[in-house]
Amino acid sequence: MAFGLVLSLAALPAWGLDINLLDNVWQPADSLPSYTVNNVLPGLNLTVAASGGAGTLWWDQHNGFGVRGGWNQDEIDYGEILTITFSQPVFLNSFYLYDLYKERGNRRNWYRERGYARLDGGPKQRFKADPDQIYPGFGDPIGGGLKVVAIGTGGVSEIQFFANKSKNLPKVNHDYQVWKLDVDLPGSAVPEPGTLVLVGSALLGGLGLSRRRWPKRPNR
Repeated sequence: MAFGLVLSLAALPAWGLDINLLDNVWQPADSLPSYTVNNVLPGLNLTVAASGGAGTLWWDQHNGFGVRGGWNQDEIDYGEILTITFSQPVFLNSFYLYDLYKERGNRRNWYRERGYARLDGGPKQRFKADPDQIYPGFGDPIGGGLKVVAIGTGGVSEIQFFANKSKNLPKVNHDYQVWKLDVDLPGSAVPEPGTLVLVGSALLGGLGLSRRRWPKRPNR
């Protein structure tokens, strides 16, 4: 299932039913290859699985899900896949990401971290950090690396998350975590299907959602 990308800071994601991956119900998933929560929404089971890296999930209550191993133990790095599977097709309004930053790479040039999502085995489609989400390791304002990617697509049973391949590893790396899904279930009121939109993380800037302690990362 292909979906196109359009950059827009004005468009807002549709709001439906939130699946919060920061909730403590997901805590047992940490260090397991996969984990399922039944009735995460009424009649909907959700499975999160890791592949690549160490092949196990990373979970914490501040950032959500990543894959253990790779450049950062707690995030989705290149060569790792985080797969989220629904027990029945849903209308996917949006997903929320953490730690997707604008950073400095080789020669102090700026780059924006990039990732990919694949819906139901379709082609990988790209998203990237918003320009105001500056990595705090450089003494710049902490933006939290927040990203909202609005979809507006029905009949979704699976989402796979990938990280971009860097041309300059280990000096430059692309990685992030997944922390919330916004969906509608069959029979519930759903918004009009729309073009995939990338929404600036400024939507969340005033909510104080980033609580992470920021360790110094090597070569960042």
